[in-house]
Amino acid sequence: MGSAFLISGPKKFEFNVNITDNPLAFKAELIAIILVLLVCLKDANITIYVDAQAIINIFNQLKKESLQQISRGKRQYNAWWILSFKIIKFFNLTVLLVKVKAHDNSEYNNVVDKLAKEALNNDPVFIDPRLLMYKGNVCWNHNPIEKEVTIMIKHIRETQWIEEFFNLHRNDCWNNSEMLTEIDWSSTFRVLKGNTKLTNFSEHELNSFKVKIWTEELPTLDNLVKRKPHVYSSKWKYPMCLKDKETYTHLWKCEHLGQVNRNVKLADLEHQKGINAKMKKSANKSKLVANKLDKIVFHDMSPLTSR
Repeated sequence: MGSAFLISGPKKFEFNVNITDNPLAFKAELIAIILVLLVCLKDANITIYVDAQAIINIFNQLKKESLQQISRGKRQYNAWWILSFKIIKFFNLTVLLVKVKAHDNSEYNNVVDKLAKEALNNDPVFIDPRLLMYKGNVCWNHNPIEKEVTIMIKHIRETQWIEEFFNLHRNDCWNNSEMLTEIDWSSTFRVLKGNTKLTNFSEHELNSFKVKIWTEELPTLDNLVKRKPHVYSSKWKYPMCLKDKETYTHLWKCEHLGQVNRNVKLADLEHQKGINAKMKKSANKSKLVANKLDKIVFHDMSPLTSR
C-alpha cells in the first residue's frame, strides 16, 4: 500500500513510500502524518489536511493526554501514536488536523492520490520496531502486534478454533471453495454466538444447540446409530409418524410434526388471549390501560401449512 504527503509551503516538497507490513488505509494515513512531522522545523505551526475523520478524532483526544497515558492505551496502532506525539513533543510542534473530502477532485488531493499509487512500484520500506518502542512490543511470529493485545489473542484463538472445526471429518461438506464463498460467515458466527455480554450455562446450552442444528448433529436416530450401533437399530422409524427413518431432513419435513407445531401455536394463541382477558379484568379501574389492551392484535395461525 502506498503512503504519501505533499508540503505546499514555504517550500514545496513531495514524498511517497511503499508499505507492505500490514497494509491498511488507516495505517497509511497515520504513517504519512508521522513522516510529515519528521521533516518539519522546530517550533513550527503545522496544518495537516487528511481525509480520515477517525484519525482526527483520535488525535484530538490524545492531545489532552500525556505520553504515559497514551502508552497505557489499548487502541489500534498505539505504538505509532506514541511515536507521533514523541516527535511533536521533541520538536515542540503545534499541529492542527483538518478534514477534507476524499476524492474531491481538489488539486493537492489528486497529487497525493497519484503519489500514493506510484509508491506501489517503489521498494517497500522497513521500519525497525525498536523505533516504535516505548517500554516494549508484543510480537506474533516476530511481527509487532499493532492492535490491542487481548483482541489480537482472541482473534488468533478464534481462527485456530475455526480451523480445527473445519478439519473435522463431519465438516467435509463445508471444505470447498464454492460453499465457503456463498456463506456470510460474519453473520453466521454472530447468530451462533448470540448474546456475547452474558456468560452462563443457559447461554452455553443455547449456543451449543445452535451449532448442533447448523452442523446437523442433533441426536436423531441416524446419528445415534453411528455412535452406538449396539444400542440403536438402523431399522427403527421416526417415532412421531412411524413411516420414515429419523434423519435430520425428515425431522423438519415430517407432516405429523407440522401438525404438532400448528397445535402448539394455536394453544399458545389461546393462552395469550386468556392472559389478555385477565389483564383487562384487573385494569377495569384504569380506562387508559384497558384501551391499550384492546389494541393488542393476535394473528391467526390456523392457515399455516407444513412444508
